[in-house]
Amino acid sequence: MPDAKGLILQLFARELRERPDSDCARFADGCRPEVVPLVDGELVYGIYKGTYFFTPVSLIVRRADGFERIRWGDVVHCSSVHGEGQAVSELRLADGRVVSVTVGEMATGWVGRISQLYHRMIELYGRSASQGSGSVAWDAFLADADDAYCIAPNVMPHPPLDFYRGLFSTWTADGRTRILLQIADEDTEPAATAAIVVTDRPRDDVEGLAAILQTDGAIEADDATIAQAGGIPTGLRAWLLIWD
Repeated sequence: MPDAKGLILQLFARELRERPDSDCARFADGCRPEVVPLVDGELVYGIYKGTYFFTPVSLIVRRADGFERIRWGDVVHCSSVHGEGQAVSELRLADGRVVSVTVGEMATGWVGRISQLYHRMIELYGRSASQGSGSVAWDAFLADADDAYCIAPNVMPHPPLDFYRGLFSTWTADGRTRILLQIADEDTEPAATAAIVVTDRPRDDVEGLAAILQTDGAIEADDATIAQAGGIPTGLRAWLLIWD
């Protein structure tokens, strides 16, 4: 695995060489800006636009109300991919929080080494972090949905969106069950092609839900799926329900 410090210095050097007008600074020996919340021994090796502070341990973002420190090792999913042109990157952390980073400031398409660095650090040092559309909470995904085929697009005849809203709401009402939707980028709009169910209910109950949803049954989630779900608390299990 590449050395984190070396990777930061290398890609900041390339950014300065390829885009001399970039608003970035590189510190070969590291620095400790007084206002930035660093832990003991942590050094900043690159600063982009006075807003993004890169250390081997974390990305620190200057916000309007202060600083936010995001440990690379806490990232379990990143919604963006370098080169695809997303304006905002949403990071799901191991504790379940989601934080946003304005990754569009770091590149224009493939041009921009700071975007490359951001995504590479997550890939290498995140907590088995996946990148791409990933998974989102069912209620967040369906909040503004107006096309029934944005979920389970291959199910025929297709239920209305209120069917899914009611079913998921009932299942998560106990406060112990979470349901996330795995999102695939289709030709036009993102679509939910699988559900991740994190619960303490028995397998038979989850198989019953899978039947109602017309999926291929309940598959016990692998490590990558658990990472997408932001991890699971002790005593719960995660299941993957896939619509073909």
